[in-house]
Amino acid sequence: MSLGDDNPAVAGIAADLRTTLDLLDVYGIPSGAILLQPHLNRIWEYYSGIVFEFQSADGLSLGGGGRYDGLVRLLGGKESPAVGFQLNVDALTAKYGVSASSTAVTHVQGSRAAAPNLVWWACALRERGITAVLDEYTPDTQIGADHAVVIHSESGDAMYAGSTYTRTDIEELCAAIVGHKSHG
Repeated sequence: MSLGDDNPAVAGIAADLRTTLDLLDVYGIPSGAILLQPHLNRIWEYYSGIVFEFQSADGLSLGGGGRYDGLVRLLGGKESPAVGFQLNVDALTAKYGVSASSTAVTHVQGSRAAAPNLVWWACALRERGITAVLDEYTPDTQIGADHAVVIHSESGDAMYAGSTYTRTDIEELCAAIVGHKSHG
């Protein structure tokens, strides 16, 4: 799909969109489920990049959001990279019967360079019933080996509680997480 990559005026925007589409593919979201609408607009002025909306198969709006790098600047601070979203809880509850729970959360951490691997591991854990969130790994934000799955930026292997796991070891990693959380 051509995104206008050859046009210097939109090359940066096209590159960002291509990266987003590539990561959505890693998440297992088929390109047929993505409708590009360049005219889509969120109401708030602080959105500064890609905006999105979640819809059910029958078109019900379930939420939306986007990039808003300029929001902190508008509030008097320094411009900061940011993304956010909101969910229409009433619509989700009515459509899917979603309810709150006190499920333990597993943090999947890694560098930006490891983003496709982080996404793969988080999706694999979620497919097996483990609640997982993504965290960028930095010395200031690290959660600790007992509470996080850390993804190696070069090999893509996962490290958890002192052990290393490859993608073929996903079941063993899940068992270790479930065992640790039930005893932790």
